[in-house]
Amino acid sequence: MTHKDQQQLGKTLWDIADQLRGAMNADDFCDYMLSFLFLRYLSCNYEEAAKKELGKDYPSENLFIITEKSNLEFEFERRILKNSGRGESSKGVEKTKKVTISPLGKWYYENPKDIKELKNRCVERCIMSSSLTTCGVISAKWPVLKTLSS
Repeated sequence: MTHKDQQQLGKTLWDIADQLRGAMNADDFCDYMLSFLFLRYLSCNYEEAAKKELGKDYPSENLFIITEKSNLEFEFERRILKNSGRGESSKGVEKTKKVTISPLGKWYYENPKDIKELKNRCVERCIMSSSLTTCGVISAKWPVLKTLSS
């Protein structure tokens, strides 16, 4: 990307930010945007941090569980079947469903007492690995998170 392209991209992004901001003070808007960017950063990096934190304990495969459908799900499928002309009763509708849970979800399912500790350690790992801590943004804007990163 050329320097001119970078300047044009920057101008476009600032124009979009100004439109989103509306009448809000730019300093206040900055706090909102930094918060959203930080939450997005955490969501993108959380699972990778959990893999590193859990090491060999991180599940290698999804978890499949069979659970009962809610009354709403069951009734919805029964009505679709009835309206399609394939049957009047609920004979063709299963009362159970197979749910796929991600590997991290599987770990949560199998270790409910350790979830809070893992979440804190993963958030701390994400914060410490970000460049945000080196430029002081975390400690300046989010004093609560400063205690997590120290």
